[in-house]
Amino acid sequence: MTVLCIGGLDPLGRAGLIVDHATCSALGVRAVVVCSALTAQDDESCLVRAVDADFFAGQLRVVFGAHSDLVVKVGWLTGEEQLKVLLDLLPDNSPLIVDPVLRTTSGVQVYGDNLKSDVFHRYIRRSSLLTPNLIEAQLWLETASPDPAELASRFQLHGASRVLLKGGHSDTDWINDFFIDHDGSSRVFRHERYTGNHRGTGCRLASAVAARVSQGIGYEQAIADAIDWLTRQIEAAAAANYPN
Repeated sequence: MTVLCIGGLDPLGRAGLIVDHATCSALGVRAVVVCSALTAQDDESCLVRAVDADFFAGQLRVVFGAHSDLVVKVGWLTGEEQLKVLLDLLPDNSPLIVDPVLRTTSGVQVYGDNLKSDVFHRYIRRSSLLTPNLIEAQLWLETASPDPAELASRFQLHGASRVLLKGGHSDTDWINDFFIDHDGSSRVFRHERYTGNHRGTGCRLASAVAARVSQGIGYEQAIADAIDWLTRQIEAAAAANYPN
């Protein structure tokens, strides 16, 4: 299977479509891309030009017309117009992995419309795997709870099939990523926290999961493989003192 990556274009290649495509390629999977936004961003600032809904739809139609067997990974969407287009055109048989990017590292709001709308609820229900970080989960669920099990379970009450609650924004010494499957079974993935600014880790992780799912791997094992791969990438970047 091919992976379709939907997101923004970061000219430095530290997040968004460039790392999505690179991640899939590194794992031996072909990726195609649809651009939702052009950005000029670094760690301190971000300028954004959204792709209009008609052109966004045109890109999707080209990809869906050429590929009948896709895993779809979505990161940056600029608002409800793009989201409606995606949900209307998305093939029923395509697994959908949603990395719900709400703000950039520099603090710029990404999704510009109502997160509590019927359309966004439909998005969550359509997802095969939802991968929010702690801050995104607290924002959408309107809670200050730091409990990943509680947050993931509440997403399921809103219709999410599977949830990976990423723990990178917690204040713990180790990162604990909490996964709850569609049947209610759960697993905690505990891994080392590395110092430094590692932008685009959410993009890489979701894309790596999508790549492994496209290879026929189940979601829990795909997540384990993706975390292991990402950890090795961060270790290598830290050892080389290279911005990741």
